Amino acid sequence: MKFGTFSIVVGNNACNARCDFCVAKMTEQFDLSCKSIDKRIFNVACRLADKADVTTALITSKGEPTLFPDEITDYLDVLHTNRYFPLIELQTNGLVFLQDKYKWAETLKAWEIMGLTTIALSIVHYENSMNQKIYCDDNVGRYRFDYPDLTETINFLVDLGFSIRLNCIGIKGYIDTPQKVRDLLVFVEGTGHELQVTWRPVQMPDESRNDIIAQQTRELEISQPDISYIHHSVELNGTVLYKLPHGATVYDIDGQNFCLSNCLTIQPDLDEIRQLIYVDGHIRYDWQHRGAIIL
Repeated sequence: MKFGTFSIVVGNNACNARCDFCVAKMTEQFDLSCKSIDKRIFNVACRLADKADVTTALITSKGEPTLFPDEITDYLDVLHTNRYFPLIELQTNGLVFLQDKYKWAETLKAWEIMGLTTIALSIVHYENSMNQKIYCDDNVGRYRFDYPDLTETINFLVDLGFSIRLNCIGIKGYIDTPQKVRDLLVFVEGTGHELQVTWRPVQMPDESRNDIIAQQTRELEISQPDISYIHHSVELNGTVLYKLPHGATVYDIDGQNFCLSNCLTIQPDLDEIRQLIYVDGHIRYDWQHRGAIIL
């Protein structure tokens, strides 16, 4: 059995954003009450991922991982000590970094020394005002807090030595057409940095554990014809660099790295499973089904 990515889940369900399509609230709610690493199980997970030729460890959360910096440090310490993976990514909405730049510069630089290579920033748009509506507004349209300037966040992280991946979730009315995808890439070029970009349409899990979030997600889903239109446009204008077993394809579009992906985890007919997941002191391989457990 092979795995594409090793996902390390820190913290609990706490989050500082209010996304209407929050997949964490729709998928399996694991026991995230334990705050200490079970080093025995975690090292088994690392060795299993290493034996499966996994090159990337992804630090993520059922909430927002940057709300649990001490846990991130603990995991990075184990990874750094054992030199398990050459690439270590942190998946985050990036809302905290500009709130206290001095503190976060110190923390992030320590993480960079411990092997963190990439910050994967979740976005829905390149315009701050559009991200504001999804990540920062409450359900009746009042601002909870201001969305931090995306370009400033990118500059801050690049200056600290990190590679940046923009993970854009495709939702209706946002980046949902070929032209808007091109506009996103124009924005990326305008930052002056060599960024990676991934676009994936918002999707429902097989079964949702939150009816309200599920209904909100359905209202934000892009139609299949529109998704196909985006794929066709990218295929027409890009050069395929490589294809991943779980269906994602990486392209070069006028010199810009661009990945088309989806939000699914399991494809049972493949020898390679999308990700190995360390969560709640167990080793799993799917977010949706509690039965997808190895140890």
